[in-house]
Amino acid sequence: MNRFCLLAMSLAPLLGATRTLAEGAAIGLCAVVMGCLHQLLLAPLRKHMASWAYVLASLLLLAALASCLQLAMRAWLLPLAIALGHYPALLCLQCLASDHLLPDQHRWRLLATHLGAVFASCLLLGASRQW
Repeated sequence: MNRFCLLAMSLAPLLGATRTLAEGAAIGLCAVVMGCLHQLLLAPLRKHMASWAYVLASLLLLAALASCLQLAMRAWLLPLAIALGHYPALLCLQCLASDHLLPDQHRWRLLATHLGAVFASCLLLGASRQW
């Protein structure tokens, strides 16, 4: 599997959960929050762990973040959580792909650009589908 397959897998939440503008904004905001929290919480571990331990820590952190995200959405935004289904959990693939594809230098700038593009494309796709 090459690196472009990982990016193609991250398109599933974008295409599946953007039927309306509200759903597009919600899945885009979830992607931004999960991506930022994932990179922020793994930053101290990046230099101190072996590669296999780092991947395991990344997977465990992503599972915890996705679970907390879905529980929070079910607690405060139940109709939107039901409409989005399991697509917020698929954002883990996008976070994992971006973690492996981002270079060590200018990591945060590229992550901000990527997440901004994902959020804008979610809004654009949601607005065009609702229209």
